[in-house]
Amino acid sequence: MEKNKTVHDELHSLFGFLINNNDGEEASNIKTLGECSKILCTLYHKDLPTAKDFARECLHLFGFLKELKEKERPLTIIGLYEALHDNALQDLYPYVDLH
Repeated sequence: MEKNKTVHDELHSLFGFLINNNDGEEASNIKTLGECSKILCTLYHKDLPTAKDFARECLHLFGFLKELKEKERPLTIIGLYEALHDNALQDLYPYVDLH
């Protein structure tokens, strides 16, 4: 059980910023976004574009998510996947789409 929690915590530390983008001030979120994008792009350099391009895609996605009603905003990575597919946005956000 402890191993599962460790894995979950590790994954959340890498990908959690994709769903926790509305906390705090916008300048802080953009800085965090840049840092998280850089880490993911380093780890997944064969699958992701440059950190700058990935951060732009995430920033655009966050703008879309902000426009959703609060109760419709995804709270989990699975919820983010569902929001992308329910709104047929997987082609617009190819590097965020989790398929």
